[in-house]
Amino acid sequence: MSKKLSIEAIEIVYKLLVTGGLTLDIFKGQKPTSYSNECIVINALPISSDQLQFCLINVNAHVPNRDLNIDQLQDRSQANYPRLKELGLQITNILNEVDQDDWSLNIEQEYIFKNEGFNEHINNFRISFRNENI
Repeated sequence: MSKKLSIEAIEIVYKLLVTGGLTLDIFKGQKPTSYSNECIVINALPISSDQLQFCLINVNAHVPNRDLNIDQLQDRSQANYPRLKELGLQITNILNEVDQDDWSLNIEQEYIFKNEGFNEHINNFRISFRNENI
C-alpha cells in the first residue's frame, strides 16, 4: 500500500484491458494524429494525495463510423452502434468493480459521443480509481 501517481493508475487499467483479452491497439494519453482505426485511449484526471487517493480515469473506445450508401451517395456520419456496444460490454466486463488489496476501480459513467472533425464515435467510460495511501 503506497501512494500512486496518475500514470500508475493508467498502467493498471492498461494491463487489465490487455490481460482481459482486448486485442485492438491501446494508447496512453492520446490517439496518434493520423490513426483512423478503432482503438482504446486511456487518460486520467489529477489524483489526490489524501490517505484515500481518488482520480477519474477516462477509457475511450474510438470506433470508425459505418460506410453507407444512401441514394447512391457515400455517407460516413452514422455511428457503428453494434461495434460500440460490443466493445462497451467487453470494457465493462473487464473494468467494472475491480477490487484489489489496496486499490479499486468502478465504472461511474458511460456515454457515446461523436468525435467532431473525424468520422468516428467514442464510447467514453469514466472510471473511479481509489487507492489506500497508508
